[in-house]
Amino acid sequence: MDAAAANTSAGSGSPVRAGYRRSAGSPRGEARRRELLDRVTDDLAVNGLVDFSLRRAARAAGTTHKVLLYHFAGADDLLAQAILQLRERRIGNALAAVTQGPAKRTLAARVRAVWRALVGEESRVLDQAIGLMMYDSVRYAELGEGASQQYMPALLSICPPDWSEQRKLEVSELILAALRGFLIDRLTSGNTTGVEAGFEALTRALDREEAAAPGPRLRPGPVRAGRTRRPRREPRSPGRARPDARRALRAVPRRPRAGGRGRTVLPAPAPARPFAGRRGAGAAGMREIELSAGTIEYEDTGGDGPTLVLLHGLMMDASLWDEVIADLSADHRCVAPTLPLGAHRRAMHADADLSLPGIARLVAELLDRLDLRDVTLAGNDTGGALVQLLMRDGASRVGRVVLASCDAFDNFPPGLTGKTLMLAGKLPPPVFGLFMQQMRLRAVRRLPTRGGCGRS
Repeated sequence: MDAAAANTSAGSGSPVRAGYRRSAGSPRGEARRRELLDRVTDDLAVNGLVDFSLRRAARAAGTTHKVLLYHFAGADDLLAQAILQLRERRIGNALAAVTQGPAKRTLAARVRAVWRALVGEESRVLDQAIGLMMYDSVRYAELGEGASQQYMPALLSICPPDWSEQRKLEVSELILAALRGFLIDRLTSGNTTGVEAGFEALTRALDREEAAAPGPRLRPGPVRAGRTRRPRREPRSPGRARPDARRALRAVPRRPRAGGRGRTVLPAPAPARPFAGRRGAGAAGMREIELSAGTIEYEDTGGDGPTLVLLHGLMMDASLWDEVIADLSADHRCVAPTLPLGAHRRAMHADADLSLPGIARLVAELLDRLDLRDVTLAGNDTGGALVQLLMRDGASRVGRVVLASCDAFDNFPPGLTGKTLMLAGKLPPPVFGLFMQQMRLRAVRRLPTRGGCGRS
C-alpha cells in the first residue's frame, strides 16, 4: 500500500496514515524513526547494497520488519532515505576535511581535501546506488535524483567568496561532474593511476580559473565543437602604424636550442587561405543531404582538385577541420560531414543504426550519393575508427586513407576518456542531459577525460 494513502480503521471511520507518516506528528515517533534509520545507514556503510532487504535492515536495526513498515513506506523508501543520510555524512566529512587546513587555501587545495574524503568507505555504497539507478531508473530514481542538490551547497561554499554567484555555480558544476566521473571510473576500472592523473589535470584547471582576472563569464547556450572564435579587433586609428607585413622573420620566446641562447628566430607563419565554409545555418559551404539515417550536414568546397573526405571524432563536428580546409581548399575539393557522434544539430530517425559500423555505412552512403571517387579519406579520433571499418568492408570509392591520432586495434574505447563516455552513454536520458551540461564550460572540455572536446 502506498505510504501516502489514507486507510479507515475498522469501526471508527477516522483516517489513519499508512507507512512512516503515522509517526510524523509525534516527537517520540520521529525520534524512533531517526534511531532506526541511523542503524540501517550504519549497516549499509559496512555491508553495501548487495542483498539489501527489509528483513536484513530489521536485523541491523534490532527490530522486526513490521516495525520498519510502521515508520517507512517499504524497502525502497527505507533504502532511499538511508542513502540520503549516508550522502549527508559524506558531505559532512568532506567539509570537515576542508576546514581542517589553513584558512587561506586555493580552491584546488580545497577540492583535493574533498577528494580524499570522497574516496572513503561511503564511496563504494553511494556508487552502487548510482548503479542501481542506472539499472532501473524508474524504481530507483530517488537514489540519484537529489544527489546534485545535496552536493551543490557544499561545493558553492568552498569557492572563493569574492566570486560572483554565477561563477561559483559554473565552477561547482564542473567540480561535481568531474569528481563523479572519476569516482565511477575508479570503481569500475580500478585504474587509480589514470584517475589520479585526471584529477591532477582538474586541479590545474581550477588553478587557472582562480588566477584568471574577473571578466565576462560563460553564457548558457548550445555547445559547439571546434575552436572558439576570437573577438574582432577594434579598428586601427589613422595615426597608428601598421607592422611591416613584409618582415620575413620574427623572434619568439622559446627554450634555447643546441648552440643558441635566449630567443630563437623562426619563420613567420604563412597566412591561412580564406575559407567560406563557416558554421551556421545558411552559411556558404554548409549543405545538407538526406540519407537513410536522417539529414546530414556537410561542408563542401567544390572544385576539380583531388577529393578529401574528412571525418571528425566523438562529440565533435565538421568545424574540427576548418583550418585544414582553409589550407587545402585552393587545390583540393574538401568534404567534411557532421556525423551523428554527439555534436550534430539535426536529429537522426528513431530507427537509425547509430552504432559505429552503422555510421561507417552512412559514410559509404554519403560517398555514393555525392558520387565521390578515388577520395583520400582522413579520420581523427573516432573518425579514424570509422575509416578502418570502411576499409574492412571494402570501400571501392576510397583511393587512400589518412589516420590522424585515432582509435586503433583493440584500444577501443581508448583509455580513461573512452571509459568515461561509455559509462555516460548508459545513463538515463535526463541524467545524461545533466551530465552533458558540464560541456558548456571550457575548463571541462580541456580535461583529459573529455578527449577531442578539449580542442575548444
